[in-house]
Amino acid sequence: MFKRILVPFDFSEAATHALQEATRLAAEQGVGLTILHVYHPPEVAEWLNPELVRKVRKNQLDNLERRLSEQAALVLPEQMPRELLLSSG
Repeated sequence: MFKRILVPFDFSEAATHALQEATRLAAEQGVGLTILHVYHPPEVAEWLNPELVRKVRKNQLDNLERRLSEQAALVLPEQMPRELLLSSG
């Protein structure tokens, strides 16, 4: 039937419920989950130091990746195949 379930995730309560339901369905079907979070890169002034801008953006990505991993660990069974995706948009 299908191999993976794609779950958009924005850290809201509704998204957490959707992730829980998708986890249940994935377990029933024996498939994995792909959890996707779309973020907006921080707007920065053009006159800022490019190295500072790079650090700010990397820090944002690192924090989002950590939060997404923590949320997945809370909801998904350890043995369930998963993919965590961050995309800018």
